[in-house]
Amino acid sequence: SQLFPPLQIGLLFTYIAPLAFVLAVTMCKEGFDDYKRYRTDREINTELYTRLTPGGGDVTVAAQDISVGHVLRVRANQRVPADLLLLRTKES
Repeated sequence: SQLFPPLQIGLLFTYIAPLAFVLAVTMCKEGFDDYKRYRTDREINTELYTRLTPGGGDVTVAAQDISVGHVLRVRANQRVPADLLLLRTKES
């Protein structure tokens, strides 16, 4: 109704300015949330885990380098990096 001239009350600016303001604030908030999510993801992906090798040794790998088939040693209170099949636990 605001764009139909006989029903228009006030200037067109009074309709567009609040909408533009709300859109700008929403865009800024979404951009800030995306940046925080990017920083959190980068922090989680660089966390180090112990990967057990077929020869019986240990190799330290970043979470982003873990792939299907790797056997990991997860310590107490350590974040689980991905979908994981728990093979064994040990009480400390």
